[in-house]
Amino acid sequence: MSSDKTEPLYLGHRERLRQEVISNLDRVPDARLLEHLLTYALPRRDTQPISRELMHTFGSLRAVLDADRSELLAVSGIGPRCADLWEVLRELRARYAESPVVHGQCLCDNKSVVQMARARLAGLKKEEVWAAFVDTGLHLLKWERLSTGTIDAAYLHAQEVVRLCLKYHAWGFILVHNHPAGGRPSAQDVNLSMQLEKAAEAVGIRMLEHIVIMDNTYCGLKEDGLIEPSPARP
Repeated sequence: MSSDKTEPLYLGHRERLRQEVISNLDRVPDARLLEHLLTYALPRRDTQPISRELMHTFGSLRAVLDADRSELLAVSGIGPRCADLWEVLRELRARYAESPVVHGQCLCDNKSVVQMARARLAGLKKEEVWAAFVDTGLHLLKWERLSTGTIDAAYLHAQEVVRLCLKYHAWGFILVHNHPAGGRPSAQDVNLSMQLEKAAEAVGIRMLEHIVIMDNTYCGLKEDGLIEPSPARP
């Protein structure tokens, strides 16, 4: 018995797309890869025009992947399921970067901290402040968000940082925050660092570094001489 129901044309295209992408993952164009990714959140939609709209709106695959929830939902065809998928992908990316440190790699230099932090902070539109609390061997005890602010300011209280150090039995901590608008560390950043260091030293805790993450680089306030360096690490 024949059926009046016909399969949507895009379903055949979707299977061809899947085969194309999986067999050429390292060579497939960005828009096609994005189109395929969208099929997991939009199982009953033609994702090709949505992929094109995303690339047109944001200009690059990196910008698409860095888009926040509100920006994504403003694009025609993008709903909560897609926005959820983006948030899961961001979290997976961050946890992948954090994994070596979480599993015992020493935070012995700024680059290892930056690698971990950039996965959390890259592409954010607001400033966030994070801290890596460490033991005497510079192994991570806790990696925690301390504050979220506006596009150019995040707020932090020295006593809260000290309280967390004591809570996690930390020997020291490394402070990290991002500058979404770009720019070098401000006078406010320097003053905050000195206040934090003074409060920490009062209870025998070391502030090892304050790192500012910018778009394509970073600044360690101690490494770059903006504040006095800590005594030699153990």
